[in-house]
Amino acid sequence: MTNGITSFLRQSQLQSQRTESLRTSFYDLQRQLSTGKKFDTFSGLEAEVSRIQRQRADVSKMDNFVNQIEKLETRIEVTSSALTQITETARTVIGSIRTQTTEGDVVIAEINDMATNSLSFIKDLINTEINGRYLFAGSAVSTKPLPDLETLNTNLGNELDDWLDGTNDSDQLLGNINGIANDDLGYANALASSGDVFARIDTDKEINYTVKGDNAGFQELLRGIGLLANISQPDQAVDVATDEEFHEILNEAVNLIYSGIEALDGDNYDLSNKASLINDVKERHISEQNIFLDAVIKTEEADLSEVVVSMQQIQTQLTASYESTSIIRQLSLVNFL
Repeated sequence: MTNGITSFLRQSQLQSQRTESLRTSFYDLQRQLSTGKKFDTFSGLEAEVSRIQRQRADVSKMDNFVNQIEKLETRIEVTSSALTQITETARTVIGSIRTQTTEGDVVIAEINDMATNSLSFIKDLINTEINGRYLFAGSAVSTKPLPDLETLNTNLGNELDDWLDGTNDSDQLLGNINGIANDDLGYANALASSGDVFARIDTDKEINYTVKGDNAGFQELLRGIGLLANISQPDQAVDVATDEEFHEILNEAVNLIYSGIEALDGDNYDLSNKASLINDVKERHISEQNIFLDAVIKTEEADLSEVVVSMQQIQTQLTASYESTSIIRQLSLVNFL
């Protein structure tokens, strides 16, 4: 009799424990369903904590690199677009000069106006900025590279006046013009001493994306187009310079522009190659970031479809457990005795 009573009590106790265990599992599954997480604290992950924290740190690092690269890509894209517009404008100037000189009669007023407008447009492009950063200023990002064209026009105008009145011949004129550089072309003083600009795109990789507005290509364009904006056709009644020398100067201006275009096309090509490299690095970062995220998700995130199936199974087991408990309760110890 005693053994029977003990067995009955033991069975009743085990059934109660089983039911409670099923309830606990069901409530935990409900939590997973509502939060999407396997555990609500790191303590539930136990040995996985360190690995997950490292993976999260890697995800954050990749995210920072991607954000940095996307800002860099915008700067490079805008810089490249400005360079393209500058060289296209310069080619238009050459085309206009070629048309006039081929047809014979040169309308100097049209050349001056066209070159003046082109200079103004190029100046604005050299001063391109994004969020207060001047893209052609090198490391002096808060400095406008080419504040105005007055210095350029004044210096070129003075040299052309000396050429017209015979103070300097054509060779001296061109030599002096080629000697006009940096702040004498109107550049900001800080530009000459500004350094390169770099961006870190990986743990051990920096990219130099510098294109300074005072590099050789820009300066040649300013000299060449500036010549066309300020030159006057000699008046044979008062000027020493001849019409033949005038056409020679026009040709030399075109040569300067050609040289500037070639240099800037080279800069743009280099920039394009760097943009391709940067994009490859970004894609690798995104791929690695997705791998790390997937690993974290598999460890932390609950599979909701599996959770629902498990809840249904436990619900079935709970129903059966409740029925068993009800039967046991109906078999009171008094009846059993």
